[in-house]
Amino acid sequence: MLIVPKHIFSNNTPKDSIQKQSKNASLVFIIYNRLINIKGENGTWRNDQNVVANFKTTRFLRTELGLRTGQRPEDINSYFQYKIEVQSIKFLNHFKVFARMSQNLQYFPSPQFYRTNYMVVLNSKWNLSKHIILSLAFGQLVNYKTENSLDMLPNSSGKFNYFPIYKASLAYKIKKSLIECVYGNYDVFNPYRINQAFFQIDGDYEPNEVWTIFSYLRYQYNNSIENPLNAFFAIGIKLKPFLH
Repeated sequence: MLIVPKHIFSNNTPKDSIQKQSKNASLVFIIYNRLINIKGENGTWRNDQNVVANFKTTRFLRTELGLRTGQRPEDINSYFQYKIEVQSIKFLNHFKVFARMSQNLQYFPSPQFYRTNYMVVLNSKWNLSKHIILSLAFGQLVNYKTENSLDMLPNSSGKFNYFPIYKASLAYKIKKSLIECVYGNYDVFNPYRINQAFFQIDGDYEPNEVWTIFSYLRYQYNNSIENPLNAFFAIGIKLKPFLH
């Protein structure tokens, strides 16, 4: 029988007094709306709604499921996405690993297509001080895209692509608030090509242990920083109905 030392897998770092064990939620809901200004399409707009559920699966794993539905002025049913993600709990005090499959379907504009993304990421978090947190992540993505067709099921054929994915962030946390600066090429749902990474500023406010308000502003560029691709504004809530 394999015995795993308790110090290898844990939910908190030794310094992580902000996130006490009693605050670990067996179920977390994330609900948010995004408004996107598409600079690459002469400043047109799109909007989407997102629902994510993260829940404890085993002692060492959590599962995250997500749905996204998007609208454009020309078509209220423009795109749909879902994801299935498996996450490890924290190990060696700083590290987590997750594996994700996400399915993207574009109904409008033409051409219609569907794309399946597979990605694996190693994420690390470091408490630089009582209030400052550094996060670094690196992984690999492969995807398959098929045009002029739509399929809800994951795919392993079509146009193949692969590239590294990464993210770095620096957060400042004080009392019930957090402000974070992010640079990377993947988010809760989507990976982006290396030449289409983004800068982001986000903030959280936690009135109590059950719910948190959050928002972010994101600037995504195309090939070079001075060439804008998309601008995002998002606002939402995180709900933790069951704490232990």
